[in-house]
Amino acid sequence: MKDWIELRQAVADGGRRLLAEGLVIRTWGNVSVRAGPDQMLITPSGRAYEDMAPEDIVPVNFLTHVHEGPLKPSSEGKMHAEIYRTRPEIQAVI
Repeated sequence: MKDWIELRQAVADGGRRLLAEGLVIRTWGNVSVRAGPDQMLITPSGRAYEDMAPEDIVPVNFLTHVHEGPLKPSSEGKMHAEIYRTRPEIQAVI
């Protein structure tokens, strides 16, 4: 598996910061980051930011929408995927 430890940590930390700043509540709002030529890492569906660990961040192929692991990606994942697919200069989406 690819070494995405730091990227997963950044996504989880970003979600907690959004929560602390009052920009999201409960499980609302999503964070993702580009993790390769066809991969993104995105917050999981329905998981509270305060309980989120780096290993909870879901790898998704943004061309095929296939995800890895037992957790489902955010329901906004297809919108994030479309941004990465059409805008290669974009490195993260909130």
